[in-house]
Amino acid sequence: ILDELLRWMPKEAPIVLDVKRSDIGETQKAYAKAYFENWDVDAVTLNPFMGYDSLAPFLAYEDKGLFLLGVTSNPDATELMTQPCGDAGTVFDKIQAMCTRSANEPADAGLVMGLTNLTPEQLNAVVDVPLLIPGMGAQGGSLDDLDFSKRQAPALINSSRSILYGSSDSSFASRAQQATEKIEAVLSHE
Repeated sequence: ILDELLRWMPKEAPIVLDVKRSDIGETQKAYAKAYFENWDVDAVTLNPFMGYDSLAPFLAYEDKGLFLLGVTSNPDATELMTQPCGDAGTVFDKIQAMCTRSANEPADAGLVMGLTNLTPEQLNAVVDVPLLIPGMGAQGGSLDDLDFSKRQAPALINSSRSILYGSSDSSFASRAQQATEKIEAVLSHE
């Protein structure tokens, strides 16, 4: 089904697969090849909790991207991701350091920052890497208090469930347009 869907996608639309993969080297190489060579997607989400070497197969691809789970949008994400981690700050700080470490790799690394758990203080403390921001719409996250004006790296703000499963009173296109207008209104105040 995914193979067929990808053939229908416009070439100019970036494709981010939300796969949250994490595995040992050889298995990660197979995943990276499947996503970046076979399906030619632009980016994937990865679970960084197996360490930096689990990211390496994906980082080897030129002009591709990966988004590491930073602070996700589920309610219990803060039980682990924002907790102290020795002298290194928090678990999130260690994940963020992986993005910084990968700066000279062929692929770009960014962070998944769930809107429902993203505070203005956190956004200000996040290194300037690309962000994938889920949680707007059905999950109840709001962009209203966030200031993206100091960031150079792009932010990809996701609002899928409210579009796919929104009110039957409006079309998919209409719901997508409403979500786009909300995002543009917030980002244009920069």
